[in-house]
Amino acid sequence: MKKLILFGVAAAFSAGAYAQAISSSLLLGKDRTNNPTVDNIKAVGNATVHAANAPAGGNLRTTALPGRWYDYFSTKNLLLGSPFTGTTPQTAFLNTWQSANIKQTFSTGPGTVNYLSSAQVIAPDFFSYNDSNLLNTLYGISNGSSLLYIDTRHGYEVDSISVNGTYLRVKKSRLTPDSLIISVAPSTGYYYFPKATYTFVPTYTTQDTLFAYAPFYVDSIRKIASSATAATKMTWSVPLTAAMGDTLSSTGTVSIHAFTFALPTPLQIPPGSNVAVSVTFKSTDSWTAADSVEEYNRFLTLFGYENTSGHMTYAYGADRSDRNGAGLMFSSDSAHYIPSIAIQGFNPTGNFRYQYSTISAFMKCDSCAAIQTSTIDNPGPVGGVAVKNVTSNITSISAFPNPAVNELTIPFTLAKSGNVTVTITNAIGQVTGRQNFNNISTGKAVFNTSAYASGLYFYTLQVDGQRYTDRVVVSH
Repeated sequence: MKKLILFGVAAAFSAGAYAQAISSSLLLGKDRTNNPTVDNIKAVGNATVHAANAPAGGNLRTTALPGRWYDYFSTKNLLLGSPFTGTTPQTAFLNTWQSANIKQTFSTGPGTVNYLSSAQVIAPDFFSYNDSNLLNTLYGISNGSSLLYIDTRHGYEVDSISVNGTYLRVKKSRLTPDSLIISVAPSTGYYYFPKATYTFVPTYTTQDTLFAYAPFYVDSIRKIASSATAATKMTWSVPLTAAMGDTLSSTGTVSIHAFTFALPTPLQIPPGSNVAVSVTFKSTDSWTAADSVEEYNRFLTLFGYENTSGHMTYAYGADRSDRNGAGLMFSSDSAHYIPSIAIQGFNPTGNFRYQYSTISAFMKCDSCAAIQTSTIDNPGPVGGVAVKNVTSNITSISAFPNPAVNELTIPFTLAKSGNVTVTITNAIGQVTGRQNFNNISTGKAVFNTSAYASGLYFYTLQVDGQRYTDRVVVSH
């Protein structure tokens, strides 16, 4: 496996400090010289996709507040054309250890363990979380169902968190159990990451290809996400029992498990804030700097990557409002969680496959609105791009191939001739293609999709005041 290198970039921002060991500044500037092989452990099965209103582990408290899972991993999987699920899921285990004072096996030989902790920022007002066209597909629920809609005007609470992975048990005898240290804290503000400059900037000024990133405080001693005041975060330890564990099979595989934990008490998040969730493994073993993590029990977090080349897909001017994203704490820099956006941007193609973490959160809000999943007659009034399909003059319409690769064909037949417009829009509502036809009853629109980013798109046919909208996936 190739080396993992993070090229130098100056610190981009700083939002103050909490106690002596906590910082929210982002630092990019340390070379990463080894890429972990993660023991060549293979996952068996697919990551859990949480039902909309149902707890995954059965241990969520029950209240009268409406709630739902906010699962960025599953949402991106749908938008990107399902690369994380299926017969050959594009997923990888991430090996973390709470101390840099231990070795790990790399493709180049033994070296200091790379990662101490993983984290995920969740922004519940993200467009695609609230797109009524996506919700029934994402959650597997019936058309017309109502789900929670959290916008920036309302505060909300985090009830529970979940992470997909495996607790790999090498040493089965335990006087004191290993544990996961879970931390949940608010995250405010965001910075942009243009591809052209590979630096985080505080304002968006050009239509460059970019992502956004939301910063949060870090406790570098405990290796967790934190906040400016102790009252606004929740940190607790979850014992890992033998029943939660897995062992390496004779073929070098382990099973994927969904670890779902209720917060000791619900954490209130102020309006306009995101949520940062960190997961840190804590071993009860004693070890030395000459030891290797492969000799001990450890927790492997499951991540997804977009394509076999390993690189994340940049789209022109895309996802400016998407502040969701994974972060990793490096052993050489415990004061920060480096966004996977930045790590990916500074490494050659195929060198980094920990782009989308499986950390998710179950959130509730008693003052928020509801969003209704799409139906033909009731297309969902809030946040989505659903339209009411009025199709009395549209005899037939389809789109193939689906998924599309380099070309998408949309044939249609009308009951009577009319002026037709066929439009393609992406998941955030941007028009990516449009064709017009005058006085026609049968025809087809052909779009070149070779330059489209992989993901979910919508095609719409409009004729004389009537229209039809459906989904299509582009997958390269």
